[in-house]
Amino acid sequence: MNESIIAVRYARALLSIGKAQEQLEPLEQDMELISGVIAASGELSLLLGNPVVRSSGKARALQLIFGSRISAASMGFLSLLARNRREALLPDIARSFLRMARETRGIRSAVCTTAVPVTDELAQAIRTAVEASYQSIVDMEFRQDPELMGGYVLRVGDDRYDTSIASGLKKIQQALTRRNLS
Repeated sequence: MNESIIAVRYARALLSIGKAQEQLEPLEQDMELISGVIAASGELSLLLGNPVVRSSGKARALQLIFGSRISAASMGFLSLLARNRREALLPDIARSFLRMARETRGIRSAVCTTAVPVTDELAQAIRTAVEASYQSIVDMEFRQDPELMGGYVLRVGDDRYDTSIASGLKKIQQALTRRNLS
């Protein structure tokens, strides 16, 4: 089974627990903390993904690191992951959970990548246009990638809009290659 599918299933289960117990916000804060600590600690990330280390050892490490900092529900969830030997999926589960929790509150995540820095005015105009298009609040992140050469790539959830010059040139190259092969 695809690991991302497994991560989404666990995230969905955690989201259901949070809704049922009306603990969505504390779970969200806990997953933010867990995600941040794992991202910042290469050792913890390696430990979670190491198949040689027993799940009980990983569970103890998670308990020591997060035990006093997160809710009992989140700690129980981490213990469940360790018992089921899914602790390596924790970063993906946390990311999926956070996305689902935001969507539950009507907030969509979007990433806009451009070749040059975006001014504050342009950033606000893009945010306003995306919010109007999707009829929801948008948590917008702006990135810069000079390899785009111009234009932008906008990702909103699973939707992707690519108006970059690099993408246009690649399409032209593919069309010319197909034409030459025919």
